[in-house]
Amino acid sequence: MVNITEEIKPKILKQVEFYFSDSNLPRDNFLKEKIAEDPSGFVDLNIIIAFQRFRELIGLEQCPVSSVPAEVVASVADALKDSTFLDLNEEKTRIKRKTPLGDEQEVRKRVDARSLYVKPFPLSVNIDSLTEFFNKIAPVNGIRLRRHFTSKAFKGSVFVEFETPEDVEKVLAATDLEYEGAPLLCMSKSAYIEAKVSERKRKNIRGKFNPERNDDSSVDGLPDGCDNVEDDASSKKRPREEGEEEGEEEEGEKEEGEEKAEEKEEEKKETVYEKGRLLCFELEEALPEIMDQRAVSDLFGGREKVAFCEIQADRKVGYLRFRTAEIATEALAEYTKKEEQKIAGIPAKTRAVEGDEEIEYFKRADAARAASGLKNRNGGNGHHKGGRGGRGGFRGGRGGRGGRGGRGGRGGFKRNKH
Repeated sequence: MVNITEEIKPKILKQVEFYFSDSNLPRDNFLKEKIAEDPSGFVDLNIIIAFQRFRELIGLEQCPVSSVPAEVVASVADALKDSTFLDLNEEKTRIKRKTPLGDEQEVRKRVDARSLYVKPFPLSVNIDSLTEFFNKIAPVNGIRLRRHFTSKAFKGSVFVEFETPEDVEKVLAATDLEYEGAPLLCMSKSAYIEAKVSERKRKNIRGKFNPERNDDSSVDGLPDGCDNVEDDASSKKRPREEGEEEGEEEEGEKEEGEEKAEEKEEEKKETVYEKGRLLCFELEEALPEIMDQRAVSDLFGGREKVAFCEIQADRKVGYLRFRTAEIATEALAEYTKKEEQKIAGIPAKTRAVEGDEEIEYFKRADAARAASGLKNRNGGNGHHKGGRGGRGGFRGGRGGRGGRGGRGGRGGFKRNKH
């Protein structure tokens, strides 16, 4: 039995207001369709209540829209009655925005103008802790955790929407911003999108860039949008989530294609042996499977700094190959000065790889590349069995693919003179 207490009513109000907000509604086609069905813009409360995440909030089991108990509708309406953003109909069974959404492009521009792109954050981070962290600087409207398209692993970056553009400037002015000892990179969402679009043009990657793909949005820890809503008209579940835009699957596939294109670009490069570029990390327990090579790389600066990440078979040991020795030295210094030295919430020691161990690493990298290249020439797909190959469990690139530094390319690693 659902028991909507006074304690949960503010959460109900925030969540429903978020569903109809400028932050969520432009990207929620399902809800927009429901609004368009009524000349006055009202949506039945039982539709909102039947959303999976809303049911989880109030403790309601899954049921068809028409079977939502009348007493639950009345209790939810009572929680919404004092909203300054939403209106109930006279029967208190339907809900709408007081002010229509307006031009979506303009709305998106306004939302982007008060939003930031921020990284890096640990895998274990959650919406509540991030909201608490940013609220100490400026009021937060919502936070979206950005996720990889295929693995759904957290990318380590977020979009944070504040109340005003002035709040964004306030956060950008905080030059010493850190999270759990890690310096944060902050940039406006508009600047981030422009940079990604320029990068795609430079690399001749086709398709429109969709920065919203595969994120988790939230108000007070509840993701926005909804999962399947069981409708009386059909026993079939909806093929996509409410909150998902039409064509997002296509856009997501394009982003996955972007990753593959980047990997192909890396394949053309030889494995350059330069002393001092390699760090080893050793964890007290195994990394969770959802934590892939790219997610680890992101914790150490991402593709701008890390050329390749290897996670060994036991998932307790790995290697990071940086683009220069100077970057590797800086990364090690930054990591070792942290009070809590952790990767994905797991205590981890990090050290420079030197001498014979360093030479052996590059030999394994070269062997894995050569083996994968032979498989490609014989008509294979270039993947190492199980995502690994070579001695010592040398792995391919992101997500277990035989990617950067792990696939076939030109034979022989190049050794720089010192």
